[in-house]
Amino acid sequence: MVVVNTLSRLVKFAFPLWQWILLALVLGFVTVGSGVGLMMTSAYLIATAALHPSIAVLQVAIVGVRFFGLSRGVFRYAERLVSHQVTFRLLAELRVWFYTQIEPLAPAGLESEHSGDLLNRAVADIETLENFYGRVLAPPLVAMLTAGLMLLLLGPLSLPVALSFLGWLAVAGIVVPLLAVWKNRRFNRTLIQVRSDLQAYQIDGIQGMSDLLIFGGADAIYNKINDKQTELHLVQQKLSNLQGWQQGLTSLCQYAAVISALWFAIPAVETGVLNGVYLTVIAFGILAAFEVIPPLEQAAGNLEASKTAGERLFELTDRVIPVQEPASPEALPEFSDLRVQSISFTYPGTNHPALNDLSFQLNPGKNIALVGASGSGKTTVLQLLLRFREWDAGDISLNEKSYREFDSNAIRSQIAVLSQNSHLFNGTLRENLVIANHGATERELETALKRSQLWNFVQQQPEKLNMPIGEQGLRLSGGEHQRLALARCLLQNRPILILDEPTSGLDSLTESAFLQTLFQTTVNQAVMMITHRLKGLNWFDEILVLEQGKIVERGPEDDLLAKRGLYYRMKQTRQQRLFSESLVM
Repeated sequence: MVVVNTLSRLVKFAFPLWQWILLALVLGFVTVGSGVGLMMTSAYLIATAALHPSIAVLQVAIVGVRFFGLSRGVFRYAERLVSHQVTFRLLAELRVWFYTQIEPLAPAGLESEHSGDLLNRAVADIETLENFYGRVLAPPLVAMLTAGLMLLLLGPLSLPVALSFLGWLAVAGIVVPLLAVWKNRRFNRTLIQVRSDLQAYQIDGIQGMSDLLIFGGADAIYNKINDKQTELHLVQQKLSNLQGWQQGLTSLCQYAAVISALWFAIPAVETGVLNGVYLTVIAFGILAAFEVIPPLEQAAGNLEASKTAGERLFELTDRVIPVQEPASPEALPEFSDLRVQSISFTYPGTNHPALNDLSFQLNPGKNIALVGASGSGKTTVLQLLLRFREWDAGDISLNEKSYREFDSNAIRSQIAVLSQNSHLFNGTLRENLVIANHGATERELETALKRSQLWNFVQQQPEKLNMPIGEQGLRLSGGEHQRLALARCLLQNRPILILDEPTSGLDSLTESAFLQTLFQTTVNQAVMMITHRLKGLNWFDEILVLEQGKIVERGPEDDLLAKRGLYYRMKQTRQQRLFSESLVM
């Protein structure tokens, strides 16, 4: 039942292109028909010519050979052109559909998935389905039409010949492929899984290459890749062996069909019921008709792989979206107030709440800092504010209306996020900036770079804004990386700015310069910084101290230090650590 459901869902993607698919099917049939006509007409021409008849007797056969010989090439080219057009359109549709289906799942619904496996599903699994639409759906239909054509051609000559041909064609086109599917099932599943694992290891090895070299782990990842490559080779070898057996059985059926046909036809010739010329016509026609069997063999081999690939895609797309959108979302008003009111949240599969009765408020021009140790719930707050997860109790409101009344993308359009690992693409400075604002003018780009104090750096580069920054911004220093990310946020010009550990990995001088730049450029924005570092927090209007998902202290830094509570102890610990580090240096 699951198999039928998966295949039927895959077939539905082809419905919008049914006219093109029908055209490809017709062209495939007439191509095979032309091949059969060419062989049967040629056989008739040669056999008849051996009897030295008048040339007039051969004229029709000569014209037929010319027609079928030329038309076969034309029809085959047209069939390939149309079928590839259909396949590529379907693959493009599948890729867009798959991305639009998994995009709402991120990040909460995909956090358990490996990035390499996701890439493999989006690329390799969808490419596998190329065989489903091009080499699984059409061949059985073409084979059935060809069987009907041969029944019409052979039936009037000899019904036993026609029936024996259909019997052997059924064995070669149904029984042998079904045996192949049964034998290939386990290997095809293994092939897709091993290929996915191999790609995941390769991506890990490339992304973590520098760390692997530093810590001496390159050999370990190399051995894993080599083992998977060996396993992949063995699976492919077994599939090739099975394919060889399948082709051998098909050839056996093909020649058995010819022998069976001659077995019934020769007595008919001896009794004068059948003209002897037609013996070669029957034999060559049967050989030509078996042209439909190799595509059926491929279809059988590709069916299980396509089903497995489809199951892997649907396994992701059928997941419940973590955040349910409103049926009729409210129009988003101009930002004036964001409130978190008694929010509680527990991660699925756990009993301990990540957040418990959390409340705070953000307004234009207000700066708050959320501090706490790792695991205290800081990142969870960010995910809730960005509407990546549903909270369990309490509410988050925007301009006194619940988040749940607005479209999630509309909420995110009000928030710019600067994280400790803001992703920079392998492109130019300009390309990394304009993704935040595709219509940004040169003046706006310059203003954003000046506000983030990166303009002087850009002017020192020969390529200016067209400077390539490398994979993940490797040509930039840590401070330049964060300033470019800040410029991108400023270019969005959104009323709320959230910073998640923005100074992580920066030295003290760069951190101070970065924070100074930040506060100079966000005077009219609501700013929230999530951090475990306590430097520069005297500039914030309010500090929220988080411990085990609860706000245990809140207020300006001077007030918190005067209380000598958790924040005071965190500050003391940090100062002692910095002092110890200075002695070591």
